[in-house]
Amino acid sequence: MEAPERLPGTSLAEQLHMLRTSLALAAMLCLASGCPEQLPQQDLCSAVGEAQVSRIEVGDAYEGFMPLGPESFTEVQYGAQGGAMLFFKVRAFGTQMPTCMTVQLRLTSDEGETMANTEVAVNFYEDQSGMSRTSRPLQLTLYGIGPFDGQTATLHTQIGSAAMDAEVTIREP
Repeated sequence: MEAPERLPGTSLAEQLHMLRTSLALAAMLCLASGCPEQLPQQDLCSAVGEAQVSRIEVGDAYEGFMPLGPESFTEVQYGAQGGAMLFFKVRAFGTQMPTCMTVQLRLTSDEGETMANTEVAVNFYEDQSGMSRTSRPLQLTLYGIGPFDGQTATLHTQIGSAAMDAEVTIREP
């Protein structure tokens, strides 16, 4: 992991103070407006299998599985310490799909800046059709401090050599 660059003209101590102040303000906002009861928990695994995935879909993390479409939106969730997160589910199609696969998620703003990036090994569960496997919600922690409302971004998702991009609009709760 690469260390973040310092803000020009500030010491490390000043930056830590700004970060603590920002987190405290975000926590107060959460408490004042109502913190979410419980955020989805990632279903992590460690025995990653060799995946032969031909196609993937990304969908909403809250309602069954609804693939993201051309005008999809996702709602930002704030954790107890004020961190902004998005949650998605991933569905994989292919001939050989183990129960544990590594997923890469990267969210890029319309200006080309990386807003979030993660690579995580998670469990996938066979769907009723037997033709695909779907993850439980995956967490994507946003860099920076909002507001994010109305921002559009590209979500790049990859499992092995299968990849897809989806345009999403971020909404505040």
